[in-house]
Amino acid sequence: MLQALSYISSSAENLYKFLFINGTVLVILSMFYPLQQKNEIKIRTIDFNKNVDILNYKIELHKAYVIKFKKNSKKLIVFLDSISRRRTPKNICVIEKTKIKYNQELDSINSIQQNIELNQIKLEAEKNKIEELKKQAEIYSDYSFYFLIAGILFCVIGVLGWGARTRTLDKIRSKELKKISIQVKEMEKHKDK
Repeated sequence: MLQALSYISSSAENLYKFLFINGTVLVILSMFYPLQQKNEIKIRTIDFNKNVDILNYKIELHKAYVIKFKKNSKKLIVFLDSISRRRTPKNICVIEKTKIKYNQELDSINSIQQNIELNQIKLEAEKNKIEELKKQAEIYSDYSFYFLIAGILFCVIGVLGWGARTRTLDKIRSKELKKISIQVKEMEKHKDK
């Protein structure tokens, strides 16, 4: 009978240990995961803002370059008009070289513009990711409170139950020990006779 009680109490003790450990895990997760998620959002926001600043700087440089290109284009048109009236092989060569240089600069401007537009699309996608992470963090923070409460309850139930079962097991073991010592004394008495 005492062995059955010992087995049941031992099993219950393991259940309470399990509750305590899981409660501790829930408390830790409910506290640290939201902090980790907020830090990740903060880091992504910092990176996003840095990339926005870089893109804005590139846009300003590009605008200045385009303005300079427009001014140079006007001067170039005046120059080309003046030399195109005098068609000499040298002037034709200068006109062709100027056209090639002009087209290269125009291609460069178009390439930079496409790069800027591509970066704007990437930044918009990153902004959407950050907003989605913020929404998820808010949702999880609501659940986090419930996990914290459940974890605390599991810890309290686990500790109290574990302590009670340990005391019960100690009582059972002390009773078994007394019973065994009584049996040993009786056996010694029977041997002596």
